[in-house]
Amino acid sequence: MYIKRISIQGFKTFKNHVVIENFSPNENIIIGSNGSGKSNLFAAINFAISEDYHNLTTEDRLSLIYQGAGTVMSCFVELEFENGTTIRRTIGLKKDEFSVDGRIKGKNEVKNVLQTLGFPSGSNNYYIVPQGRITSLTNAKDVERLNLLKEVTGANVFEEKLNKSLRDMEENKIKRGRIDSELQELDTRLEDLNEEKTQLVQCQLLEKEKKLLQYSIFDKNLSEINESGNNLQVQYDENIFESQDLMQQLEESENTITKYKKNLKNLQRELNLKDGLDTNELSDLQVEIADLEAKQQLLKTRIAKASASKNEFNTLKQELTYKLDHNIENINLLQPDYKLYTFKQQELQKKIDSLTQRQTYLITKQGTYSKFESQDEKNKWVKYQISALEEEKQEVLKNIENLKINLTIKQIDNLNQEIEADETKLIEELGSQKESLDEDLAILQDEYYEIVDKRTDCWRQEQTTKTLEEQIQQELDSLNRKLNESMDRPTAMGLSNLPMVIQDLNLSSQQVVGKVGDLIKFSDKYKQCIETTAGNALFNVIVDTDETASRIMEEMADKKLGRITFMPLNRIGKFADINYPGNEDSEFIPLIKKIQFNKELDNCMKLIFAKTVVVKELTTGVSLAKKYGLNAVTPDGDRVDGRGALTGGFNDVFGKNGGKNSTNRLDCLINLREKKEELKEVESNLNKIEEELKQFDSEADAMNEQIQDITLQKLDIKEQETLIKKDQLQRRSEVSNLESQLLQLNESSANLEQSISSLQVQIDILQKDLEQPFDKQLSDEETTELNELIQSLQKATQDLQEIDQEFNEKEMVIETTRHENEFNLKPQLNQLTEQELEDEQKLASYEKKLAIVDKKLKNKQEKEKRVKKEIESSNKEVASLLKQKDTENELLQEIYEDQKATLDKLEDLQTKAERLMTHITKNNKRRDVLTNKIVELGFIPEDSLVKFAKLSEDELVEKLKEVTVKLSKFTNVNKRAGESFARFLTKKEDLENKAEELRVSEESIETLIDSLKEQKIEAIETTFQKVAFFFKEIFAKIVPKGNGELIINKKATSDNGTNTDDIYEGVAIQVSFNSKYNEQLFVDQLSGGQKTVCAIALILAIQRVDPAPFYLFDEVDAALDKEFRTSIANVIHDLSHEDENTNRGSQFICTTFRRELLNQADKYFRVRFENKNSIIEEVSKMDAIQFVRGEKRQRISEV
Repeated sequence: MYIKRISIQGFKTFKNHVVIENFSPNENIIIGSNGSGKSNLFAAINFAISEDYHNLTTEDRLSLIYQGAGTVMSCFVELEFENGTTIRRTIGLKKDEFSVDGRIKGKNEVKNVLQTLGFPSGSNNYYIVPQGRITSLTNAKDVERLNLLKEVTGANVFEEKLNKSLRDMEENKIKRGRIDSELQELDTRLEDLNEEKTQLVQCQLLEKEKKLLQYSIFDKNLSEINESGNNLQVQYDENIFESQDLMQQLEESENTITKYKKNLKNLQRELNLKDGLDTNELSDLQVEIADLEAKQQLLKTRIAKASASKNEFNTLKQELTYKLDHNIENINLLQPDYKLYTFKQQELQKKIDSLTQRQTYLITKQGTYSKFESQDEKNKWVKYQISALEEEKQEVLKNIENLKINLTIKQIDNLNQEIEADETKLIEELGSQKESLDEDLAILQDEYYEIVDKRTDCWRQEQTTKTLEEQIQQELDSLNRKLNESMDRPTAMGLSNLPMVIQDLNLSSQQVVGKVGDLIKFSDKYKQCIETTAGNALFNVIVDTDETASRIMEEMADKKLGRITFMPLNRIGKFADINYPGNEDSEFIPLIKKIQFNKELDNCMKLIFAKTVVVKELTTGVSLAKKYGLNAVTPDGDRVDGRGALTGGFNDVFGKNGGKNSTNRLDCLINLREKKEELKEVESNLNKIEEELKQFDSEADAMNEQIQDITLQKLDIKEQETLIKKDQLQRRSEVSNLESQLLQLNESSANLEQSISSLQVQIDILQKDLEQPFDKQLSDEETTELNELIQSLQKATQDLQEIDQEFNEKEMVIETTRHENEFNLKPQLNQLTEQELEDEQKLASYEKKLAIVDKKLKNKQEKEKRVKKEIESSNKEVASLLKQKDTENELLQEIYEDQKATLDKLEDLQTKAERLMTHITKNNKRRDVLTNKIVELGFIPEDSLVKFAKLSEDELVEKLKEVTVKLSKFTNVNKRAGESFARFLTKKEDLENKAEELRVSEESIETLIDSLKEQKIEAIETTFQKVAFFFKEIFAKIVPKGNGELIINKKATSDNGTNTDDIYEGVAIQVSFNSKYNEQLFVDQLSGGQKTVCAIALILAIQRVDPAPFYLFDEVDAALDKEFRTSIANVIHDLSHEDENTNRGSQFICTTFRRELLNQADKYFRVRFENKNSIIEEVSKMDAIQFVRGEKRQRISEV
């Protein structure tokens, strides 16, 4: 999450508004002369997002606000990130506030937002490296590096918790000491109070007798006063009539207030519904988009790996194919020589066989012919030999015929082609089926995801409707509680349980009509009249028959569900019409005529309201009551019944808060009826939504089953492909075996043909011998020939041996090459082909999945844009509603103020009336005094007064004096001894319980301390391993020939073998800049530049452990030579750009005076200081390089 834009005004040297846009998400360079404001730019970014600038004093704020010419009273810094989130901080002399996306937020809220953007949590702020931090790390001791590691780890948090736990342990010990001391004091105090309790019992008996005597005296005096003055009457204040106009105004204002309250309630409901729903949907979408992006990146990575693997297989395949072709070419090159040697070998073998046969013949002739006596015997033997040889020749020919086979090389080639054609055909058929299934699967998945999206939208509608339902239900509960408070508990229970009883008894709406208050309609003007007249009858339940009422009452009685008053329609007879008197002056109105209800309820309503009329003044009501026996009621609720009894007075119809908390029961009933209808409508909508959800679930399940079926079919196709490949391999193996057999048969056939040739030579010799004359001895020519044959055989045999040796060498090379081809190269090639096909299938699968993910991601992103637009529209509507709400509140407040003024006038009139009514006779005052005294004495049992009933007042007074004298002896008794004893005993038990609680708490604190120590050590070990790993990796990149390591030094264990709280002494650095194997040096033994390299590597390692969205480096290469600057520039470049293992590199913003960082950066910005004001502008790479060169020349000239 990189910085996209920075906006600064009034911060340090940035007086005017400066906006820096077009930041690269990778590497950005800030250049500028010393004092131009580069470090102030980094300070501004740090000011906006870091905790370093929290809790600023006035002096701190003054140092941050521009102090040049002109008056600048505040400053702000605003950062906009890649996702559009903006964070702004504004400070003034007394102002310090944060805002996120234009809304003011607290520091903790901003901290949470930064964490969601990917900033490190805790105190690790090493993604900002200002000037001086590299130097401090360069010269840091091992202990300081250990403290740095603790800071990154968050070990300071564990130490704070440990210290707090130790303080809690100490406080527990102090509290336990105090409790032990208090328990000792309580034991002593309880012993003393036990002695005082005996005296207290005697004193209490005397006080009881005194109390009885006083009550008897007061009762006699009160009886005398009541006899003389119990006929006083109360005068009614005429100023009540003056309040009529004021009450009319209050009634009108109350109607207006009701209207405004209803509007405000509707506005608030709309605001509650809009608040957070779209934001929740957007958050869900962003989470889904993040998941899809992660899947997209994972698939891309897999595709890249699969492609790389495919390329590797292609390379290996090409190498194997080349080697195989090369071997075949070598065999072809050796084949002519091999055939030539074979031919020579065969020719020499034939020659040797011929010479051998001739030699054998001559030797045989020499030995055999000597046995014959005549030509005929010799010829007979020769013919016999010829016949035998012919038979042997025929046998060999028969064997040759048996060796003939139908297979030829061409036929074997045809079989190979047929195998390849069958395999290609089957693979293509299966591939076609697979492509068809893939297309069907893609269509089904698109439909499935579309249904899932619709279902998600439906879920959100369901959540919104449920929220509205809960709000209405809460309002219903509030109204029910308010209504129940205005009636007795059994009635409230009965009305609350009535719906359940109706459902259990399966009663219809015709059987149970409803409450009286729910069945009438009226004008608000007569609301008070109706409530005064009906009273609790408003809650009477009208039913069709008394049988229905009995069933309900029996059910409620059995289950103790409360009680209800019923009005059975069949039991209420026809109500006689009331003959109202003439009303020429409109002095009264029959109340029944101002109430609307269903015709079938006429008798019930007449029973309650028919005998009541509404009058303007109570005097008129008194007259009507006396003359016609009617009940009269005023709009204020004052009432006179037909017997002349008056009820009424001041009615606080607006509640204690001046109209803000009305307690009118009719209002509650009306609101309940409206809320129930509204709840019914909402529940109906909710049921429709739930039905739609069920439909979507059903469709999604059906599609999911189809997707699973297609997936199973694809698996079957894959298994068929595997079986086909195995079958084809088996067929190829069989063809290969046939080829071997064919070669063996050809060789056997050649040997047999050679045998035939040899036999034929012998036959020819014998045939020729038949024509020769008979001689027992060899001729001279034959003897000479025999000797020559021996020499020729020796020479031919020697030539054959030489040719055999060369033939065997050629044959060995050819067979070795063939064996390598058949049993090494070809199997490897087949295996690579199979693996390549499998990888191609995986690659195709990944690409299809990626296409699906891309499509879903695109849809989600489009939906995100749409939701954001809806949120903007909703925010505008909310702003409009809030404005309207403020207007309504202002108008309502004005009405409340008018009401208050009217109520003040009414209160003055009421005060005057009360003052007049308090003028009572002296006898009444005396009566009140005596009554109060009797009340002060408290409850006196009647049976205890019997013994004083016959005594006169004088006797009672005399006896009271005696008791008073006895009580004077107990003036010093502790009258609260018993109470104190019980109180101290209870306190002792409480202290003992507290002591036990403190003991248990102390054990839990000790357990917590041990756990915190272990967690602290584990956190330091884990973080150190990560930092050490990344330090070694980054150091190797910066110093390729060298090696670097981090070493954590531990303290020696204590004598008892247990580790102390802090087991580490420090973190050391050992490096070698010249070799990976030479002895390494510690940091203290290095030069300044080498120390700086170690410090930079350590900072980059810390950043890799806890990554941040961006990094700020302020002249980190200042103390390095060119080689190390180049290496660090390369490392930063690698970290800031994409690779196959990360989604995207981190953003770097660096300041420098060196060219090495400039060479690989993406964006360049220059800070200039003009007219006491810093400005920033984007420059080209060439301009940046020219500036650095100019700065270098200037520094050289200064030196």
